[in-house]
Amino acid sequence: ISFYLNLDNTIPKLFIDKTLIRQALTNILQNSIDAVGSSGNIYVKSEYIKDRRIASVSIKDDGQGIEAENLEKIFDPTFSTKESGTGLGLAIVEKIVLEHNARIFCFSEKGAGAEIVIEFPVLEEEMSG
Repeated sequence: ISFYLNLDNTIPKLFIDKTLIRQALTNILQNSIDAVGSSGNIYVKSEYIKDRRIASVSIKDDGQGIEAENLEKIFDPTFSTKESGTGLGLAIVEKIVLEHNARIFCFSEKGAGAEIVIEFPVLEEEMSG
């Protein structure tokens, strides 16, 4: 598996719980690793969208993707496409994201990988230092 990082160093400091955000990102990365199997690519990107006052984190893989009918269910507790999955991973991720007043999106097409995007609001206090 190859990892590619494209990190924006202009993102202001955010008021987040580092432990919880680390857990959320780890859960997403683990799903990407599972999706690509023994070989594939995972792209991690951060971006500061100044005009929208958003700090964005994206994790994208070139794995098998998610079927359209399952896309709206991926954040539901107990929903999983894995035989040994509990379905709690992305449900926990969504809870952590929402607790940070952030938003989470998933874009995917069967056979074309998946991308999870988290958008954190940047507050005025964070922008000024």
